[in-house]
Amino acid sequence: AGYTYDNKYTATASARIDDSNLFGSDPKYRYLPMWSLGGSWNISKEEFMASAGCLDALTIRATYGINGNVVRKVGPFLQAEAIYNPEAEETGTRILFPPNRSLRWEKTAVTNFGISFSIFDNKLSGTIDYYNKYTTDLLGTKELDPTNAFQSSLVNYGSMINRGIEVGLNSTNIRTRSFSWTTMFNISYNKNRMTEISAGSESLASFTDGFGCDRVGYPMGSLFNYRWAGLNPENGTPMVYNKNGEIIENCDASGNPQYNVTDKGDVFYAGTIHPKYTIGFNNTFTWKNLSATVVMIANGGNVMRDAVPMIHVNGYFDQNVTKTASNFWREPGDENKKGVMPAPDISGNGSASYGTLWTAADINTVKADYIKVRSISLAYDFPSNIFGREYFSKARLTFQIQNPLKWVANDRGLDPEAYYAASISAERTLPVTTSYIIGLNITF
Repeated sequence: AGYTYDNKYTATASARIDDSNLFGSDPKYRYLPMWSLGGSWNISKEEFMASAGCLDALTIRATYGINGNVVRKVGPFLQAEAIYNPEAEETGTRILFPPNRSLRWEKTAVTNFGISFSIFDNKLSGTIDYYNKYTTDLLGTKELDPTNAFQSSLVNYGSMINRGIEVGLNSTNIRTRSFSWTTMFNISYNKNRMTEISAGSESLASFTDGFGCDRVGYPMGSLFNYRWAGLNPENGTPMVYNKNGEIIENCDASGNPQYNVTDKGDVFYAGTIHPKYTIGFNNTFTWKNLSATVVMIANGGNVMRDAVPMIHVNGYFDQNVTKTASNFWREPGDENKKGVMPAPDISGNGSASYGTLWTAADINTVKADYIKVRSISLAYDFPSNIFGREYFSKARLTFQIQNPLKWVANDRGLDPEAYYAASISAERTLPVTTSYIIGLNITF
């Protein structure tokens, strides 16, 4: 519902109740009242704004409301599927998700303040919005006591704050009888912080996980790294600094690989894997029957693990690896060479955690910012009388180049859009290739 008074002041309100049987068997968990209240003030209609000659429109607004999120893959009842074991020649049942009778809605309280404006005869218009979102009963996978028969389950277990700003601008830069140039620009910046969470695991491995981890006081998807102290000049094993700046050697008395980091304080926050800002920048040019559009995007403010090869272990050499895997420590002095990775763990004494000393080292975490020209499009509209109306009424020729240019902030040439993150290591995927498209649209 909404009401506007004197074409200046507007109040809005909405409410609904959602009820879902996907949630707990207790009825109190099944429904969620969702509502919002808002108001706006069209300042440009006020008398004291009459002298603002360049201002076409100016409105400020504010809203507050509650909304919810539903996850469809779990519910109050056990979910399973039938399977067949060809070796045993028997059928069976695989449990997909355990029952959760206390599963609840994920609730978000949203506060938003915004401005909409237009100036210079609508040559420049836009919106600016600031928001604050407080989410409770966050849904996520939590490790369980294995004596409960399930290792993990999707539960409501946390809360998070998201704050950010969104700006959208539209401009007409040039407009004549035969030529025009218009621009669309938008940018959004988001900063979040976990305020309450029950971590599935407090192990060191969970902190250095390549998928990121969620910890109170840090952003969602946080990466934690070791402080790299170089390679042991005697055996090529990795060394890291602890929280006191002392070197931890990761080998036993005989020089064999051994993971010796025991304190969670010896890893530090490196950043989040999720972009903090996104940018879109579009320009359109028209000249008579010819038009051109350039679309650019940018993301950044986050970090990523470099796709370095893992430390070689016994039985690893028969797998396909990047050629940089051959650049490993062989003899004293190699530790001073650029890009040399730790010596192979021939005996296999090192653990998976030992391997993260290299893949999760701070020297192998890089910025994930990038700028790309997403597309360049050209179009030509043939004059309607060029072919004669007895053939067709309209014809348009188009040509498009997709992904022609890019820039990445890291010096490894690592493209965040051609990248796969894993728990211990990361990999490059097939590159985003440049493609060319030509088309002809004819209307008869």
